[in-house]
Amino acid sequence: MEAVGILARSQSNERLYDRFRGRVLFSIRDPLNRPVGLGGRVLPESGSTSPAKYLNSPETPLFAKSSLLYGLDVARDAMRKSRTALVMEGYTDCIVAHQYGFANAVAVLGTALNEHHIRNLKHFVDQIVLVLDGDAAGKRRTNEVLELFVAREADLRILTLPEEMDPAEFLEAYGADAMKDLLATRAVDALDHAFQTATEGLDVQRDLDAVYRAVERLLAVIARAPGAGDGVSAQRQNREWMVLNKLAGMSHIPEDKLWARFAELRRADRRKRSSAAGTPAAEPQNEADAAAGPIDAFQRELLEILVAHPQCVAVVRDEIQPEQLAHRGCRAIYAACCRLADEGIPPTFQRLMLEFDEQALKSLLVELDESGRAKGVTQPEALLEDLSRRIQQNDKRLALDAGALRQTEDESQQMALFAQLVQQERARHGESNPTEG
Repeated sequence: MEAVGILARSQSNERLYDRFRGRVLFSIRDPLNRPVGLGGRVLPESGSTSPAKYLNSPETPLFAKSSLLYGLDVARDAMRKSRTALVMEGYTDCIVAHQYGFANAVAVLGTALNEHHIRNLKHFVDQIVLVLDGDAAGKRRTNEVLELFVAREADLRILTLPEEMDPAEFLEAYGADAMKDLLATRAVDALDHAFQTATEGLDVQRDLDAVYRAVERLLAVIARAPGAGDGVSAQRQNREWMVLNKLAGMSHIPEDKLWARFAELRRADRRKRSSAAGTPAAEPQNEADAAAGPIDAFQRELLEILVAHPQCVAVVRDEIQPEQLAHRGCRAIYAACCRLADEGIPPTFQRLMLEFDEQALKSLLVELDESGRAKGVTQPEALLEDLSRRIQQNDKRLALDAGALRQTEDESQQMALFAQLVQQERARHGESNPTEG
């Protein structure tokens, strides 16, 4: 009984005592309906002086409150049918929800909703609705929820109840139909919730400085979301693109400014994590590069400028053809830029993201957009004209050398020309000669 936390030992005299005295007990079970712990809510008439309203079993080999959910054993079938989970913050909220017909309700065990909970729930549902009490404590969960929304790639929605009520109070006061109406009309995704909370009381159109400060706080949360310090996957980059695109629309801040500031915050967070770990910061690996080989400096610079300045496609459209780009990803992106421009559609970053289903190409686009914005090019037309000349000159030189190689029959001259071609290709791809170490 001591090992599972029903009894505890006094620090003063080592005597055992009832850990849950003066509390009504709730059996906590795992998803397979096996009892693994207890939760206790203090009874007002017990005279208990404990400051804790709820008390759970301590961490044991059977009980880990950060990954368990109260009621999951009885809610999982309803979750599978509805494909939705309602997550409450208390045992009694969960029980009352079931009494009012919400059989897909569960509750966290005195902790915030976390990535372990999300991972477990995604086995049963497509959508998770976190039902928060309508008080200040509920609003303080905003940043935690936003981090989960970005990092776990979950359809996570938030319902904040009115009048500072908890779910049990709301259901008993207004009934199941009122709760269904709130779920249908007021449950918003985590980004909407975070933005509404951060800008509460502000006029988004007029209080520009205050809105900028609020958005800065949200960007910092997104940049440090779990997993952000390591290599960022294509799926994660797509998620971030959608989040920042939506945030730009809500805040009326230009998207390029959001991306530039987000990139700064991401780099700062990565340096902070690396410093804490005592290791140098590792740059995220690019999925497209690994799949299709290195990108030479000409192609990278060309695409960085075009993604950041889509109006400049006309400068190089007639001079550079897609087949001149050796890198598969760059060739596909440049071809899409040319095709859209020919159709009279500006090939903006957002529009290009819609052109591709392949995650590697989306990942490459995000990388090019971020690095291009970080460079802050102010005269893109002049740079593009210079790049075009260099690419044309390089291609002509390669063609001449290759033609000479085919025409000569002198073996020593062939070897010299071949070595020259190899050296030019290495330089084109930014590689050093083997003898240079």
